[in-house]
Amino acid sequence: MNNTPILTCVFCSLSYLPCKTHEDEQRVVLDHAKACPKHPLAQALSDAAKLRKALVLLVGVDGHDDLLVMGENLRQVVPDPNELLNLLYSVQVLIETLPAGA
Repeated sequence: MNNTPILTCVFCSLSYLPCKTHEDEQRVVLDHAKACPKHPLAQALSDAAKLRKALVLLVGVDGHDDLLVMGENLRQVVPDPNELLNLLYSVQVLIETLPAGA
């Protein structure tokens, strides 16, 4: 009798055969969680992508260099310190959430 547990998603009940290594199990579970329509992680990733897209549309630029230029330009043209902080925060969040390699 094999005592290796079968990996099963508690949200959609999809089961996976046992993996050879713990690292493989972690990869399978994470890959599934990112794609499972019933898993909260998939929904959170989808929500984050939508919010990032909306913020890009609001700020008007995307890409590391363009965002840095936008931040410098905002410092020169926005007189209200509170508005400037909000805009600079938006630019900083976009920089921090750039997709890998962008």
